[in-house]
Amino acid sequence: MLGYLRTRAKGIAGNSAVSLTSDRNFLFIVVAIVGTFPAIVLFTLGHTQDAHLHPLLNSVIYGLGILSAAFLLSWAAEAFEHDISHGLALALVAVITVLPEYAVDFSLVWKAGTDPEYAGYAVANMTGANRLLIGIAWPLIVGIVWFKALRRKGSAASTAVAASQNIVLRMAEHVPGVGPLENRHGRVQLYKSQTIELSFLAAATIYAFTIPFKGQIDLLDAVVLIGLFGLYMYFSSRAEVVEPELVGPAALIGNMERSRRRLVVLGTFAFAAAVIFLSAEPFAEGMIETGKSIGIDEFLLIQWIAPLASEAPEIVVACIFAIRGDASSALGLLVSAKVNQWSLLVGSLPIVYSASVGSPSALPLDERQSQEVLLTAAQSLFAVVLLATLHLGPRGAMALFVLFTAQLVLPFAAVRLVFSFVYFLAVLLVVTFSGQQRRALIALPRRAYREAYKMTHHEETASDRH
Repeated sequence: MLGYLRTRAKGIAGNSAVSLTSDRNFLFIVVAIVGTFPAIVLFTLGHTQDAHLHPLLNSVIYGLGILSAAFLLSWAAEAFEHDISHGLALALVAVITVLPEYAVDFSLVWKAGTDPEYAGYAVANMTGANRLLIGIAWPLIVGIVWFKALRRKGSAASTAVAASQNIVLRMAEHVPGVGPLENRHGRVQLYKSQTIELSFLAAATIYAFTIPFKGQIDLLDAVVLIGLFGLYMYFSSRAEVVEPELVGPAALIGNMERSRRRLVVLGTFAFAAAVIFLSAEPFAEGMIETGKSIGIDEFLLIQWIAPLASEAPEIVVACIFAIRGDASSALGLLVSAKVNQWSLLVGSLPIVYSASVGSPSALPLDERQSQEVLLTAAQSLFAVVLLATLHLGPRGAMALFVLFTAQLVLPFAAVRLVFSFVYFLAVLLVVTFSGQQRRALIALPRRAYREAYKMTHHEETASDRH
Protein backbone atom coordinates (compact mmCIF):
# COMPACT_ATOMS: atom_id res chain seq x y z
CA MET A 1 0.00 0.00 0.00
CA LEU A 2 2.74 2.47 0.96
CA GLY A 3 4.60 1.83 -2.28
CA TYR A 4 1.57 2.59 -4.38
CA LEU A 5 0.71 5.69 -2.32
CA ARG A 6 4.24 7.03 -2.82
CA THR A 7 4.01 6.49 -6.60
CA ARG A 8 0.57 8.06 -6.71
CA ALA A 9 1.70 11.03 -4.62
CA LYS A 10 4.47 11.76 -7.14
CA GLY A 11 2.25 11.06 -10.12
CA ILE A 12 -0.38 13.65 -9.21
CA ALA A 13 2.16 16.30 -8.31
CA GLY A 14 1.97 18.70 -11.22
CA ASN A 15 3.93 21.48 -9.49
CA SER A 16 6.08 22.03 -6.40
CA ALA A 17 3.14 23.05 -4.19
CA VAL A 18 1.14 19.97 -5.09
CA SER A 19 4.24 17.83 -4.64
CA LEU A 20 4.85 19.27 -1.18
CA THR A 21 1.23 18.65 -0.18
CA SER A 22 1.32 15.09 -1.52
CA ASP A 23 4.55 14.36 0.31
CA ARG A 24 3.10 15.77 3.52
CA ASN A 25 -0.05 13.67 3.17
CA PHE A 26 2.04 10.59 2.48
CA LEU A 27 4.12 11.38 5.58
CA PHE A 28 0.98 11.59 7.72
CA ILE A 29 -0.06 8.12 6.54
CA VAL A 30 3.41 6.71 7.24
CA VAL A 31 3.45 8.26 10.73
CA ALA A 32 0.02 6.76 11.48
CA ILE A 33 1.13 3.32 10.30
CA VAL A 34 4.37 3.51 12.29
CA GLY A 35 2.34 4.61 15.33
CA THR A 36 0.65 1.21 15.36
CA PHE A 37 3.93 -0.73 15.44
CA PRO A 38 4.70 -0.47 19.20
CA ALA A 39 1.27 -1.89 20.04
CA ILE A 40 1.71 -4.74 17.55
CA VAL A 41 5.19 -5.54 18.89
CA LEU A 42 4.10 -5.39 22.53
CA PHE A 43 1.06 -7.56 21.83
CA THR A 44 3.22 -10.12 20.02
CA LEU A 45 5.86 -10.20 22.76
CA GLY A 46 3.19 -10.45 25.43
CA HIS A 47 1.82 -13.60 23.81
CA THR A 48 5.14 -15.20 22.92
CA GLN A 49 7.56 -14.10 25.65
CA ASP A 50 5.19 -13.00 28.45
CA ALA A 51 6.55 -9.46 28.41
CA HIS A 52 5.28 -7.17 31.21
CA LEU A 53 5.52 -3.38 31.43
CA HIS A 54 4.20 -0.83 33.88
CA PRO A 55 0.40 -0.51 33.48
CA LEU A 56 0.69 3.19 32.59
CA LEU A 57 3.26 2.46 29.86
CA ASN A 58 1.05 -0.33 28.58
CA SER A 59 -1.87 2.08 28.30
CA VAL A 60 0.24 4.69 26.51
CA ILE A 61 1.56 2.21 23.93
CA TYR A 62 -1.78 0.58 23.24
CA GLY A 63 -3.53 3.96 23.34
CA LEU A 64 -1.11 5.23 20.67
CA GLY A 65 -1.89 2.17 18.57
CA ILE A 66 -5.64 2.80 18.87
CA LEU A 67 -5.23 6.48 18.05
CA SER A 68 -3.02 5.83 15.01
CA ALA A 69 -5.31 3.11 13.67
CA ALA A 70 -8.34 5.32 14.17
CA PHE A 71 -6.81 8.07 12.03
CA LEU A 72 -6.14 5.52 9.29
CA LEU A 73 -9.77 4.45 9.52
CA SER A 74 -11.07 8.00 9.30
CA TRP A 75 -8.96 8.83 6.21
CA ALA A 76 -10.06 5.66 4.46
CA ALA A 77 -13.69 6.31 5.35
CA GLU A 78 -13.52 9.87 3.97
CA ALA A 79 -12.02 8.57 0.74
CA PHE A 80 -14.87 6.07 0.52
CA GLU A 81 -17.26 9.05 0.12
CA HIS A 82 -16.48 8.89 -3.62
CA ASP A 83 -18.56 5.73 -3.86
CA ILE A 84 -21.52 6.26 -1.52
CA SER A 85 -24.11 8.93 -0.66
CA HIS A 86 -23.20 11.94 1.47
CA GLY A 87 -25.59 10.95 4.27
CA LEU A 88 -24.37 7.37 4.35
CA ALA A 89 -20.77 8.61 4.19
CA LEU A 90 -21.28 10.73 7.30
CA ALA A 91 -22.93 7.79 9.05
CA LEU A 92 -20.13 5.38 8.07
CA VAL A 93 -17.39 7.84 9.02
CA ALA A 94 -19.11 8.23 12.37
CA VAL A 95 -19.37 4.45 12.86
CA ILE A 96 -15.82 3.78 11.75
CA THR A 97 -14.20 6.55 13.75
CA VAL A 98 -15.89 5.36 16.95
CA LEU A 99 -14.76 1.78 16.35
CA PRO A 100 -12.08 2.21 19.06
CA GLU A 101 -14.84 3.08 21.53
CA TYR A 102 -16.76 -0.06 20.57
CA ALA A 103 -13.65 -2.21 20.91
CA VAL A 104 -12.80 -0.91 24.39
CA ASP A 105 -16.38 -1.18 25.63
CA PHE A 106 -16.91 -4.65 24.20
CA SER A 107 -13.72 -5.93 25.86
CA LEU A 108 -14.99 -4.63 29.22
CA VAL A 109 -18.47 -6.12 28.74
CA TRP A 110 -16.99 -9.47 27.76
CA LYS A 111 -15.02 -9.61 31.00
CA ALA A 112 -18.14 -8.62 32.94
CA GLY A 113 -19.48 -12.07 32.11
CA THR A 114 -17.02 -13.56 34.60
CA ASP A 115 -16.25 -10.54 36.80
CA PRO A 116 -19.27 -8.33 37.69
CA GLU A 117 -16.97 -5.39 38.49
CA TYR A 118 -16.33 -4.91 34.78
CA ALA A 119 -20.02 -4.18 34.13
CA GLY A 120 -19.50 -0.87 35.91
CA TYR A 121 -16.43 -0.10 33.84
CA ALA A 122 -18.31 -0.83 30.61
CA VAL A 123 -21.17 1.50 31.52
CA ALA A 124 -18.68 4.16 32.65
CA ASN A 125 -16.88 4.00 29.30
CA MET A 126 -20.14 4.16 27.35
CA THR A 127 -21.66 7.07 29.28
CA GLY A 128 -18.37 8.98 29.30
CA ALA A 129 -17.99 8.67 25.53
CA ASN A 130 -21.56 9.83 24.94
CA ARG A 131 -21.31 12.83 27.24
CA LEU A 132 -17.91 13.86 25.84
CA LEU A 133 -19.38 14.13 22.34
CA ILE A 134 -22.10 16.57 23.38
CA GLY A 135 -20.27 18.37 26.18
CA ILE A 136 -16.92 18.91 24.43
CA ALA A 137 -17.08 18.09 20.72
CA TRP A 138 -20.30 19.93 19.80
CA PRO A 139 -19.27 23.18 21.53
CA LEU A 140 -15.80 22.87 19.99
CA ILE A 141 -17.25 23.03 16.46
CA VAL A 142 -19.32 26.09 17.34
CA GLY A 143 -16.22 27.63 18.95
CA ILE A 144 -14.22 27.18 15.74
CA VAL A 145 -17.00 28.79 13.70
CA TRP A 146 -17.37 31.64 16.20
CA PHE A 147 -13.62 32.31 16.14
CA LYS A 148 -13.62 32.35 12.33
CA ALA A 149 -16.57 34.75 12.40
CA LEU A 150 -14.66 37.10 14.71
CA ARG A 151 -11.71 37.13 12.32
CA ARG A 152 -13.99 37.93 9.38
CA LYS A 153 -15.44 40.93 11.18
CA GLY A 154 -12.23 42.86 10.71
CA SER A 155 -12.29 42.43 6.95
CA ALA A 156 -13.19 45.45 4.83
CA ALA A 157 -15.50 43.30 2.76
CA SER A 158 -17.25 41.68 5.73
CA THR A 159 -20.61 43.36 5.05
CA ALA A 160 -20.75 42.19 1.44
CA VAL A 161 -19.56 38.72 2.35
CA ALA A 162 -22.14 38.41 5.12
CA ALA A 163 -24.94 39.49 2.79
CA SER A 164 -23.92 36.99 0.12
CA GLN A 165 -23.59 34.22 2.70
CA ASN A 166 -27.09 34.90 4.01
CA ILE A 167 -28.44 34.59 0.46
CA VAL A 168 -26.50 31.34 -0.07
CA LEU A 169 -27.66 30.10 3.33
CA ARG A 170 -31.31 30.51 2.38
CA MET A 171 -30.76 28.91 -1.03
CA ALA A 172 -28.63 26.04 0.28
CA GLU A 173 -31.37 24.89 2.63
CA HIS A 174 -33.37 23.85 -0.45
CA VAL A 175 -30.65 22.45 -2.67
CA PRO A 176 -29.87 18.75 -2.25
CA GLY A 177 -26.21 18.09 -1.64
CA VAL A 178 -25.43 21.73 -0.85
CA GLY A 179 -24.87 22.52 2.79
CA PRO A 180 -25.68 25.74 4.62
CA LEU A 181 -22.90 28.05 5.70
CA GLU A 182 -22.23 29.23 9.23
CA ASN A 183 -23.21 32.88 9.62
CA ARG A 184 -21.24 35.76 10.99
CA HIS A 185 -22.58 35.20 14.52
CA GLY A 186 -20.88 31.82 14.83
CA ARG A 187 -24.02 29.74 14.44
CA VAL A 188 -23.71 26.28 12.88
CA GLN A 189 -26.57 25.27 10.63
CA LEU A 190 -27.23 21.63 9.81
CA TYR A 191 -28.39 20.30 6.44
CA LYS A 192 -32.14 19.83 6.12
CA SER A 193 -31.60 16.12 5.52
CA GLN A 194 -29.94 15.86 8.94
CA THR A 195 -33.38 16.19 10.48
CA ILE A 196 -33.33 12.41 10.15
CA GLU A 197 -30.25 12.07 12.38
CA LEU A 198 -31.80 14.37 14.96
CA SER A 199 -35.10 12.49 14.98
CA PHE A 200 -33.37 9.15 15.54
CA LEU A 201 -31.27 10.71 18.31
CA ALA A 202 -34.49 11.97 19.91
CA ALA A 203 -36.10 8.54 19.65
CA ALA A 204 -33.08 6.75 21.15
CA THR A 205 -32.89 9.34 23.92
CA ILE A 206 -36.53 9.01 24.89
CA TYR A 207 -36.20 5.24 24.98
CA ALA A 208 -32.98 5.42 27.03
CA PHE A 209 -34.91 6.87 29.97
CA THR A 210 -36.44 3.42 30.54
CA ILE A 211 -33.03 1.86 31.23
CA PRO A 212 -32.18 3.46 34.62
CA PHE A 213 -35.58 2.53 36.02
CA LYS A 214 -35.16 -1.12 34.98
CA GLY A 215 -31.67 -1.27 36.48
CA GLN A 216 -30.35 -3.22 33.50
CA ILE A 217 -29.70 -3.15 29.75
CA ASP A 218 -31.52 -6.16 28.38
CA LEU A 219 -32.07 -7.86 25.04
CA LEU A 220 -35.32 -5.95 24.47
CA ASP A 221 -33.22 -2.78 24.58
CA ALA A 222 -30.92 -4.39 22.05
CA VAL A 223 -33.79 -5.07 19.65
CA VAL A 224 -35.21 -1.56 19.94
CA LEU A 225 -31.95 0.40 19.80
CA ILE A 226 -30.25 -1.67 17.10
CA GLY A 227 -33.51 -1.56 15.14
CA LEU A 228 -33.45 2.25 15.35
CA PHE A 229 -29.87 2.27 14.13
CA GLY A 230 -30.72 -0.05 11.24
CA LEU A 231 -33.52 2.28 10.11
CA TYR A 232 -31.20 5.25 10.41
CA MET A 233 -28.58 3.58 8.22
CA TYR A 234 -31.24 2.64 5.68
CA PHE A 235 -32.42 6.21 5.24
CA SER A 236 -28.84 7.50 5.17
CA SER A 237 -28.03 5.10 2.35
CA ARG A 238 -30.87 6.55 0.23
CA ALA A 239 -29.40 10.05 0.09
CA GLU A 240 -27.97 11.43 -3.13
CA VAL A 241 -24.32 10.66 -3.96
CA VAL A 242 -22.32 13.89 -3.94
CA GLU A 243 -18.73 14.10 -5.12
CA PRO A 244 -16.71 15.02 -2.00
CA GLU A 245 -13.96 17.59 -1.73
CA LEU A 246 -11.25 15.73 0.13
CA VAL A 247 -8.11 17.18 1.64
CA GLY A 248 -5.10 15.75 3.44
CA PRO A 249 -4.35 12.02 3.46
CA ALA A 250 -7.95 11.26 2.52
CA ALA A 251 -7.45 13.15 -0.75
CA LEU A 252 -4.33 11.13 -1.53
CA ILE A 253 -6.33 7.93 -1.19
CA GLY A 254 -9.47 9.33 -2.79
CA ASN A 255 -7.66 10.45 -5.95
CA MET A 256 -6.69 6.90 -6.83
CA GLU A 257 -8.28 5.00 -9.68
CA ARG A 258 -11.53 3.45 -8.41
CA SER A 259 -10.50 -0.23 -8.18
CA ARG A 260 -7.17 0.62 -6.50
CA ARG A 261 -8.88 3.08 -4.15
CA ARG A 262 -11.35 0.45 -3.01
CA LEU A 263 -8.57 -2.06 -2.49
CA VAL A 264 -6.54 0.39 -0.39
CA VAL A 265 -9.62 1.46 1.58
CA LEU A 266 -10.60 -2.13 2.38
CA GLY A 267 -7.01 -3.04 3.24
CA THR A 268 -6.76 -0.02 5.54
CA PHE A 269 -10.05 -0.91 7.23
CA ALA A 270 -8.84 -4.48 7.88
CA PHE A 271 -5.40 -3.46 9.16
CA ALA A 272 -6.63 -0.63 11.39
CA ALA A 273 -9.51 -2.68 12.80
CA ALA A 274 -7.11 -5.51 13.67
CA VAL A 275 -4.81 -3.10 15.53
CA ILE A 276 -7.73 -1.59 17.42
CA PHE A 277 -9.12 -4.93 18.53
CA LEU A 278 -5.77 -6.32 19.66
CA SER A 279 -5.11 -3.10 21.60
CA ALA A 280 -8.52 -2.56 23.21
CA GLU A 281 -8.33 -5.07 26.06
CA PRO A 282 -4.75 -4.34 27.23
CA PHE A 283 -5.43 -0.60 26.93
CA ALA A 284 -8.48 -0.82 29.19
CA GLU A 285 -6.71 -3.18 31.63
CA GLY A 286 -3.76 -0.79 31.79
CA MET A 287 -6.10 2.08 32.70
CA ILE A 288 -7.76 0.05 35.45
CA GLU A 289 -4.47 -1.17 36.91
CA THR A 290 -2.99 2.34 36.72
CA GLY A 291 -5.90 3.74 38.71
CA LYS A 292 -5.56 1.07 41.38
CA SER A 293 -1.79 1.45 41.65
CA ILE A 294 -1.75 5.26 42.05
CA GLY A 295 -4.92 5.62 44.09
CA ILE A 296 -7.20 7.19 41.46
CA ASP A 297 -10.76 5.96 40.99
CA GLU A 298 -10.37 3.61 38.05
CA PHE A 299 -14.06 4.15 37.25
CA LEU A 300 -13.27 7.78 36.43
CA LEU A 301 -10.21 6.87 34.35
CA ILE A 302 -12.26 4.47 32.27
CA GLN A 303 -15.09 6.99 31.99
CA TRP A 304 -13.06 10.03 30.88
CA ILE A 305 -9.45 9.25 29.96
CA ALA A 306 -10.13 6.14 27.86
CA PRO A 307 -12.91 7.81 25.79
CA LEU A 308 -10.68 10.83 25.20
CA ALA A 309 -8.22 8.55 23.39
CA SER A 310 -10.87 6.59 21.50
CA GLU A 311 -12.98 9.64 20.56
CA ALA A 312 -10.03 11.84 19.50
CA PRO A 313 -9.99 10.86 15.77
CA GLU A 314 -13.66 11.62 15.13
CA ILE A 315 -13.34 14.94 16.96
CA VAL A 316 -10.25 15.79 14.91
CA VAL A 317 -12.05 14.87 11.66
CA ALA A 318 -14.99 17.08 12.66
CA CYS A 319 -12.65 19.97 13.51
CA ILE A 320 -10.99 19.62 10.10
CA PHE A 321 -14.41 19.86 8.45
CA ALA A 322 -15.17 23.02 10.46
CA ILE A 323 -11.82 24.64 9.71
CA ARG A 324 -12.33 23.91 6.00
CA GLY A 325 -15.62 25.84 6.17
CA ASP A 326 -17.97 22.84 6.24
CA ALA A 327 -19.22 23.22 9.80
CA SER A 328 -22.54 21.63 8.83
CA SER A 329 -20.84 18.33 8.00
CA ALA A 330 -18.65 18.69 11.10
CA LEU A 331 -21.59 18.94 13.47
CA GLY A 332 -23.52 16.42 11.37
CA LEU A 333 -20.70 13.92 11.79
CA LEU A 334 -20.77 14.35 15.56
CA VAL A 335 -24.56 14.07 15.68
CA SER A 336 -24.28 10.89 13.62
CA ALA A 337 -21.61 9.58 16.01
CA LYS A 338 -23.91 10.30 18.94
CA VAL A 339 -26.76 8.45 17.21
CA ASN A 340 -24.71 5.32 16.61
CA GLN A 341 -23.19 5.32 20.11
CA TRP A 342 -26.54 5.94 21.77
CA SER A 343 -28.26 3.23 19.73
CA LEU A 344 -25.90 0.62 18.27
CA LEU A 345 -23.30 0.73 21.05
CA VAL A 346 -25.79 0.64 23.92
CA GLY A 347 -27.91 -1.98 22.18
CA SER A 348 -24.90 -4.21 21.54
CA LEU A 349 -23.80 -4.37 25.18
CA PRO A 350 -26.36 -7.01 26.35
CA ILE A 351 -25.61 -9.11 23.25
CA VAL A 352 -21.88 -9.18 24.00
CA TYR A 353 -22.63 -9.81 27.68
CA SER A 354 -24.96 -12.72 26.81
CA ALA A 355 -22.29 -14.23 24.58
CA SER A 356 -19.79 -13.99 27.43
CA VAL A 357 -22.17 -15.52 29.97
CA GLY A 358 -23.25 -18.22 27.55
CA SER A 359 -27.00 -17.58 27.79
CA PRO A 360 -29.46 -14.74 27.12
CA SER A 361 -28.82 -12.22 29.89
CA ALA A 362 -29.22 -8.55 30.78
CA LEU A 363 -26.25 -6.37 31.68
CA PRO A 364 -26.90 -5.40 35.32
CA LEU A 365 -26.63 -1.79 36.52
CA ASP A 366 -26.02 -0.77 40.12
CA GLU A 367 -27.23 2.54 41.56
CA ARG A 368 -24.22 4.53 40.35
CA GLN A 369 -24.44 3.17 36.82
CA SER A 370 -28.19 3.84 36.65
CA GLN A 371 -27.53 7.44 37.67
CA GLU A 372 -24.87 7.75 34.98
CA VAL A 373 -27.28 6.52 32.29
CA LEU A 374 -29.99 8.89 33.57
CA LEU A 375 -27.59 11.84 33.47
CA THR A 376 -26.42 10.90 29.96
CA ALA A 377 -30.01 10.67 28.72
CA ALA A 378 -30.88 14.03 30.32
CA GLN A 379 -27.91 15.70 28.62
CA SER A 380 -28.91 14.14 25.29
CA LEU A 381 -32.49 15.40 25.66
CA PHE A 382 -31.27 18.95 26.30
CA ALA A 383 -29.01 18.74 23.24
CA VAL A 384 -31.91 17.55 21.04
CA VAL A 385 -34.07 20.46 22.22
CA LEU A 386 -31.29 22.97 21.47
CA LEU A 387 -30.72 21.49 18.01
CA ALA A 388 -34.42 21.14 17.10
CA THR A 389 -34.20 24.19 14.82
CA LEU A 390 -31.24 22.54 13.03
CA HIS A 391 -28.78 25.13 14.27
CA LEU A 392 -26.56 25.50 17.31
CA GLY A 393 -25.30 28.92 18.37
CA PRO A 394 -22.67 30.11 20.85
CA ARG A 395 -25.13 30.41 23.75
CA GLY A 396 -26.39 26.87 23.34
CA ALA A 397 -22.86 25.53 22.91
CA MET A 398 -21.73 27.38 26.02
CA ALA A 399 -24.62 25.91 28.02
CA LEU A 400 -23.65 22.37 26.93
CA PHE A 401 -19.98 22.98 27.76
CA VAL A 402 -20.53 24.62 31.17
CA LEU A 403 -23.00 21.98 32.37
CA PHE A 404 -20.66 19.21 31.24
CA THR A 405 -17.50 20.62 32.84
CA ALA A 406 -19.32 21.40 36.09
CA GLN A 407 -20.46 17.79 36.51
CA LEU A 408 -17.01 16.58 35.48
CA VAL A 409 -15.27 18.22 38.44
CA LEU A 410 -17.94 17.06 40.90
CA PRO A 411 -18.28 13.30 40.32
CA PHE A 412 -20.51 12.50 43.29
CA ALA A 413 -23.81 10.61 43.46
CA ALA A 414 -25.85 13.60 44.64
CA VAL A 415 -24.29 15.79 41.94
CA ARG A 416 -25.27 13.32 39.19
CA LEU A 417 -28.90 13.52 40.30
CA VAL A 418 -28.75 17.29 40.67
CA PHE A 419 -27.38 17.76 37.16
CA SER A 420 -29.98 15.39 35.73
CA PHE A 421 -32.59 17.68 37.29
CA VAL A 422 -30.76 20.77 35.93
CA TYR A 423 -30.89 19.36 32.39
CA PHE A 424 -34.62 18.62 32.76
CA LEU A 425 -35.19 22.15 34.09
CA ALA A 426 -33.21 23.61 31.18
CA VAL A 427 -35.34 21.64 28.72
CA LEU A 428 -38.51 22.94 30.39
CA LEU A 429 -37.29 26.54 30.29
CA VAL A 430 -36.26 26.39 26.63
CA VAL A 431 -39.53 24.77 25.55
CA THR A 432 -41.59 27.22 27.64
CA PHE A 433 -39.93 30.50 26.69
CA SER A 434 -38.71 29.80 23.14
CA GLY A 435 -41.61 29.44 20.76
CA GLN A 436 -39.23 28.71 17.88
CA GLN A 437 -37.64 25.76 19.68
CA ARG A 438 -41.03 24.48 20.82
CA ARG A 439 -42.54 24.60 17.34
CA ALA A 440 -39.44 23.00 15.80
CA LEU A 441 -39.50 20.21 18.37
CA ILE A 442 -43.18 19.48 17.78
CA ALA A 443 -42.64 19.50 14.01
CA LEU A 444 -39.52 17.29 14.17
CA PRO A 445 -41.28 13.96 13.39
CA ARG A 446 -43.15 15.50 10.45
CA ARG A 447 -40.00 17.13 9.05
CA ALA A 448 -38.04 13.90 9.43
CA TYR A 449 -40.79 11.93 7.69
CA ARG A 450 -40.78 14.41 4.80
CA GLU A 451 -37.01 14.15 4.35
CA ALA A 452 -37.14 10.35 4.59
CA TYR A 453 -39.95 10.22 2.02
CA LYS A 454 -37.96 12.37 -0.39
CA MET A 455 -34.95 10.07 0.00
CA THR A 456 -36.81 6.82 -0.44
CA HIS A 457 -38.92 8.02 -3.37
CA HIS A 458 -36.27 10.24 -4.99
CA GLU A 459 -38.83 12.94 -5.44
CA GLU A 460 -37.81 16.39 -6.56
CA THR A 461 -40.01 18.95 -4.87
CA ALA A 462 -40.50 22.51 -5.95
CA SER A 463 -38.10 23.69 -3.27
CA ASP A 464 -35.46 21.30 -4.55
CA ARG A 465 -35.67 22.76 -8.06
CA HIS A 466 -35.10 26.28 -6.84
